[in-house]
Amino acid sequence: MCRFYYCFLTAISVLALSACNKDSIDNSKDEGMAVSLEASLPNGIMWNSGDKIGLFDNTGNLQNKQSVLKNGSGSSIGTFEFESESSVLGVSAYFPYDENAGSEISSVNVTIPLNQKYDVLSPQTAYMLYVGKGECISGKISMQMIPKTGILSLNLSSDGNFSSNIEKVGISTTDGAGDFTVDMSMDIPELQHKGGDGTINVEVSNAVLKADGTPVVVPVSIAPGKYSDVNVTISSSAGEIQLSGLSFDIISGQETSLDAVLSDPSIEVVDFNAGGEYANCYIANDPDVVYKFDAKVMGTGVQTPGLPKPEVLNPVDAFVLWETGDTPGNVIKTVSLSSDGIVSFTLADDAEGNAVIAVTDGKPVEGDWPRSRGTILWSWHIWVTEGIKDVVCTGFDGTTYTIMDRNLGDWIQKDETSEYQGLKYQWGRKDPFVGFSSSGNVIDGSVCTSETDYIQVSGSKTDYSSNESSIWESVAYPEIFFGATYATSYDWYGVDSEIDNRNNFLWGYSEDGNYVKTIFDPSPIGYRVAEANVLTGLTKTGTTSFNTDEFEVEGEFTDGWFFTKASSFFPASGSLAYNNGVLRMIPSYNGREGYYWTSTPDNENARMYDFTQSYIFMNSNKRASGCSVRCVRITE
Repeated sequence: MCRFYYCFLTAISVLALSACNKDSIDNSKDEGMAVSLEASLPNGIMWNSGDKIGLFDNTGNLQNKQSVLKNGSGSSIGTFEFESESSVLGVSAYFPYDENAGSEISSVNVTIPLNQKYDVLSPQTAYMLYVGKGECISGKISMQMIPKTGILSLNLSSDGNFSSNIEKVGISTTDGAGDFTVDMSMDIPELQHKGGDGTINVEVSNAVLKADGTPVVVPVSIAPGKYSDVNVTISSSAGEIQLSGLSFDIISGQETSLDAVLSDPSIEVVDFNAGGEYANCYIANDPDVVYKFDAKVMGTGVQTPGLPKPEVLNPVDAFVLWETGDTPGNVIKTVSLSSDGIVSFTLADDAEGNAVIAVTDGKPVEGDWPRSRGTILWSWHIWVTEGIKDVVCTGFDGTTYTIMDRNLGDWIQKDETSEYQGLKYQWGRKDPFVGFSSSGNVIDGSVCTSETDYIQVSGSKTDYSSNESSIWESVAYPEIFFGATYATSYDWYGVDSEIDNRNNFLWGYSEDGNYVKTIFDPSPIGYRVAEANVLTGLTKTGTTSFNTDEFEVEGEFTDGWFFTKASSFFPASGSLAYNNGVLRMIPSYNGREGYYWTSTPDNENARMYDFTQSYIFMNSNKRASGCSVRCVRITE
C-alpha cells in the first residue's frame, strides 16, 4: 500500500490509467510480450514494498491484471512488470489494486472507505485513488499517476474552556465515500457514486484536544465535489459535539482545510440566530453558557433604503473591542471565530454591563488610525443583563405598544460623579457609546480594552468624500464618536448641509408609517427603535408641557420619571454633545436631563423626547448627538 507523510496531505487511495500507442507496438511480439511499467506518483508520495496496481487495456486482453511493485520502494517513481498474452495496444492502471474491481475497463469498481482510521502519532497511513494513461514503446510504459480523491482536513481546537480526547469523527455526506465506478477508457476518468450511504466515520487515535487551543488535525479521504449543509459529529471523552450546516469544496489531489472551535459538550450552547433572526445587539446573562452568532451577516441583513445591499462578510479575526468596567475580561471571558464565520463567546463570572465584539479582515493597517488586527468589518453589542420585561406603552391617541422596561444597554455608571443609566447612540448608528470627558477621553472607569489601537475616542470621520463613505466609516470605526459641524447640518452622516444628503431611513423610518428594522438598528432580536408616536403619552396633552400637573407620571422626580403610560422608569441620563461626545446635562441648570431618540426624522434633525423635573419637550435634536434609546417590540 502506498503511504505518505501527513505534511503533504495528498494521498488516501490511488488509481492510474495508461495506454499504449498502437503505432509503437513491436510486431515481432504479436504472440505475447513482457512489459515494464514506470509509474510516477506526485511529489512527496512514495511507493512501498508490496504495493499492487490493477491493469486494463481496451482490447480486453488485460482485465484487472495484478502487478506488484518490483523496484522503487521509498521513491515516488516505481517500476512494475507484467506478462501479456498478446501485443499491448493500450493499458490502464489504477492503485491500490482491488480483486473485486471487475473486468470491464468502462466500469471499474473502486471504494473510498466509509470507515477510516487516523493515528496522530503515525500520520503516514491514508487512502487515495490514482488513475493515469501511458504509451507503450518497445515494451516499456511510462505514466503519471493522477489523484482522483481529495482530503478534508478538519482542524479542531478547544474554545479554551475544556480539554478532551477526540475518539471518532463522523461526516454526514451522501456521496463522499462508499462504492464508485470509473470509466478508465476515458482520457479524464471521473468517479461515479453507485448510491447508498456516503457517511464517513474516522476512528481517531492519540488525539488530545487541549484547552490552550492547540489544534487536532484529522484528515478524511473523500470524493471530489461541492458539499453543503454537512453535519459533523465529533465523539470525545467529554461527549458528542455537533457541527451543523458546513459547506466546502473538495478538489482531486488537494487538501481542503476546515477550522472548527469546539465547546465543552457538557455546557449549553445558545445560538442567537437559531430562529433565523439577526441583530446588532444580543442579550446574554449566563456564564455557564457558550453563546454564538453568525458574523457573516451584517446586522439584520435587511437592506436599508438609499444604501447598497448588505454583503456576506468573510471575517478572519474576532476580538472584544471594548467592555464596561476597569479590567479587560470582566464582561467577556472568551471569544473565538470559526472558519465558517461563527463567533462564540462566554461571559465572565458575575459579569454585568456591556461589551462590543468586532470582526476584522485580519490585515493590519497603518496610518492615522492604525488597525493592528485589521479593518473592522462589523461589530455587535453584547448586553449582559437579565430580567428584561415587556410593558405596555399607550400613545396619546390611545394606540398601545409593547416596549422594554429599561433603556437599551441599561447599566449604572460606577463613577459616582457622573452616575447615569444606559448607553448612548448617535442617530442612525448601530454602535453604542458611554461618553467622554471635556478632554475627549473616555470617562474614567467606564470602559476598558486590551487593544490600544481600537480604544474608544471622540473624533471626526477620516473621509468626507461621499455619503456612502461616511456609512463605511461608521462600520469600520465603531469606537469613534463622530463629531459634526454646521457644514454637515450637525449630522455624522453626509458630506454637506443639504437636506438631500441626510438619510432618513437608517433606523427604519417609512413614509407610509410601516416602520421596519434596518441593518443599522441597534436593538436586540424582536425589537426596534421606537418611533415618535410611541411616547406621545408622556403628557396629558400629547405635546410639550412645562406644567408638572400635565405629566403622566407616578411619584417624585428621582433623577428620572416613572411614566405611567409607559409603565416604566425613564432615567434622566443626559446626552453626548454632537461636536465632541462630551457627556452633558448631568446635571443641567434644570437638574438632570433625559434625552431619548426616536426613529422618526425631523427635517435635518430627528425627533426626540427631552425632559427634566420641570418640563417634557417633544422636540428634535442634531443627529450627531448621543441620546438614550428605548426599544419597542416588533409586531406582525
